[in-house]
Amino acid sequence: MEGLLAEKWKSEIMEDCLKIRFKIKLRDLYEFVIYMNYVSIRGVITFLFCLTLIGGLVFYGDELPKKAIAVVIIFLVLFVLIMPLELFVKTIIQHKRSFSEEYQYEFKDKGIKISNSEQEQFIDWSYIYKVGRTKNLILVYLSKMRAFILPVKACEGKEKELIDYINDKIELKNT
Repeated sequence: MEGLLAEKWKSEIMEDCLKIRFKIKLRDLYEFVIYMNYVSIRGVITFLFCLTLIGGLVFYGDELPKKAIAVVIIFLVLFVLIMPLELFVKTIIQHKRSFSEEYQYEFKDKGIKISNSEQEQFIDWSYIYKVGRTKNLILVYLSKMRAFILPVKACEGKEKELIDYINDKIELKNT
């Protein structure tokens, strides 16, 4: 069953343990990969580079030789189409390798237990850097570029409560 068991939410949160079961879908993993790539310095530089190329075409296109325009268009295609396509192919491979089965996250007083049928890992709250959110994902960061992803759908409308719960635990570790 995907998501929280609604009737258990209150009792598990009161016991300081919240369990969420879900399967990471390919689109969730791809959203995470794209998000992490475009908020990184590489993504910002790529975005600014593409804007510069587009600006150059708009303002100086009439003055540029056809070969220069062709080179600019090739770079735009490379950065706007090829890079996301390359990331998608890598995401497919990663999804098949690591995300083919259901995961269970248990949010406990001491940290987060993440498990599937093959492995189990416990992450103490002291290792959690921050919690973030995209439209469809909750991101539990271990560093600026490493995070565990949790689909918002798996929270069954309780994502704000979960984010507040994690933030409370992170604040407690810093006091």
